[in-house]
Amino acid sequence: MRRKWLVDAHNLMHKLPHAGEAYSRNRLEGITVVMQCLEQLCRKYNRSAFLVFDGHPIQVPGQPDSLKIEFSGNKPADLIIRNMLRKKKSRNQWTVVSDDHEVQSYARQAGCDVVSVKELTDEFTREQKHSDSPSGKPVPGEDPGVELDEHEVEEWKNIFGID
Repeated sequence: MRRKWLVDAHNLMHKLPHAGEAYSRNRLEGITVVMQCLEQLCRKYNRSAFLVFDGHPIQVPGQPDSLKIEFSGNKPADLIIRNMLRKKKSRNQWTVVSDDHEVQSYARQAGCDVVSVKELTDEFTREQKHSDSPSGKPVPGEDPGVELDEHEVEEWKNIFGID
């Protein structure tokens, strides 16, 4: 069975590049930015995601199959997330994404994995950098994480005629 993310989406929105400012202009625009980010990560990791936003429902067009959205209405999204976890049978298939310590604690006790919002936004940022390159490889100028030993450095210097 494929793993799923259960996301405190409002929490994510304010830490995701461009989503918070888009939300301040237009609620639907901010939600759309969050959806696009999560859809990209769902494709990469073959996951689905359930996003819980604070506030009353609005019509969200173009919702991808990999994403489900719920609005908390008059209740806090944290309460909706805890209630959802309480009802889920296969909780070990869920990874909860939230910075709320109570939600994280409850999710761990329920047998779920927990990821901070920062961890998810960092992954999205890394994914964006790599997808900006047509080959899917690191963008030029980015540290690809390759280290050369002293002998390899000398070989390259010789190849390029550097003393």
